[in-house]
Amino acid sequence: MKNQFALIFSIFILSTFIACNEDCEDPCNVDCNNYDPCCGQTKSDASFTIYELLGNGPKPSDGFESKDVATDTILNSNFALFRADFEADYYEWSVGTDPRVWNTREFSLRFGLPNYTPIPITLKVYKESDKTCFPNNSDTAVFTRLLITVPKDSSRVLGRFEGYMESAPEEKNFFEIDTTTDFWGDRKYSIAGITPKCSTSSLGGGGLEDIQLGYRSFYLSSIGTKIGCCNGLSAFGVVDNNKNLLMDFGIFPFNPNDTCQWSVLNDPYVNDIFSGIKQ
Repeated sequence: MKNQFALIFSIFILSTFIACNEDCEDPCNVDCNNYDPCCGQTKSDASFTIYELLGNGPKPSDGFESKDVATDTILNSNFALFRADFEADYYEWSVGTDPRVWNTREFSLRFGLPNYTPIPITLKVYKESDKTCFPNNSDTAVFTRLLITVPKDSSRVLGRFEGYMESAPEEKNFFEIDTTTDFWGDRKYSIAGITPKCSTSSLGGGGLEDIQLGYRSFYLSSIGTKIGCCNGLSAFGVVDNNKNLLMDFGIFPFNPNDTCQWSVLNDPYVNDIFSGIKQ
């Protein structure tokens, strides 16, 4: 009787295992019927992405995060970050006519070359690959792409964007960034929108505490400055190829009776999202 029970139990376990095995659809799992021994193996690939760095990022009190934006175009005098898309055993970067060589997966450089001058960026990598999976693949790969610098006043984030805040989807709103140069050639920025009376600039005393402009992205902070009814507006925004702006921001609540002479010490700070289209 015990032997019969053991046999039945063994058949049950085996049947269950076979059923589970048939249902398994993971090519990287050796126990699955569709197991592929080359699953997870990669060939040598030198493709990489260029990101524009904005410098200072949001502070913890802002309530949101910025990110490096992938682009082949950056503003003159900004930093670019070059990052290989895949891991390799060896990296070798070259930048235009610069005699230096970089051997890390990523690195950054500041560019102040004449505007609209294409700069070839080349990455050469070596990665030993599984010859069973890739019998005809070379362990060395090379990839080149061009980086272009443009004037600061050609940033795609400059201008007026009309749209709506996530918290008020039925109320039309706008956000605007403008830039000018003063008598000495120093660049000045101004912002407007989000709250009815928000309009301020970095001209003179006070104004914007910090603003970082990229070709397709920006970061600004006015927390801690007395800029009236902009109410401590801080934001990070990105403009896509269709001129759509998506902006995360934080602000102190707007009071219609505000005389714009306020103290932020006891006000709550709230976060929201603005979506707009360039006009």
